[in-house]
Amino acid sequence: IIYGHLELLSGNYHNISDTQKESYIKILLNNAEKVKTLINQLNEVWDLERTNLSLNLQEVNLSEFISYLEDNFSCLCNEKNIKFILSHSFADDDYCKFDAFRIEETLLNLISNSLKHTTKDDKILIESFFDNNSLTFKVSDTGNGFKDTTDIIFNKHYKGNEDIIYKN
Repeated sequence: IIYGHLELLSGNYHNISDTQKESYIKILLNNAEKVKTLINQLNEVWDLERTNLSLNLQEVNLSEFISYLEDNFSCLCNEKNIKFILSHSFADDDYCKFDAFRIEETLLNLISNSLKHTTKDDKILIESFFDNNSLTFKVSDTGNGFKDTTDIIFNKHYKGNEDIIYKN
């Protein structure tokens, strides 16, 4: 798509209007953004597969992190009329040391999967709490689940069977 539109814009096509040129440029920008996203995703996969991956551990204010999650993910859920619920018992001055970027990235992946398999009026719940001095995030939803094939869902590149629908 990018190559074809660049060819049109750089060629000797005299009958292309300014409006068409603008349209082609928007298409190019949109597709360039997609390529950039794909490259970033590949880089992230390569990073995660490295044995020497290092996390950026920082002291994170838990209330601020939870508010940040709510601000970012509630919009995604509202667009689809999904109720987004955050449950936690952190005080305003509670901190925990973790890689906020990686945790947010993981939660985004889980919530994105939940959004794919929920419909209007379903719910997505994120619970966060301390369990034996460890910070725990639990994501659940009322959307379509999957059969008892949990032994394969953690296989690399497993995408699931779209034909299987299970309501939990």
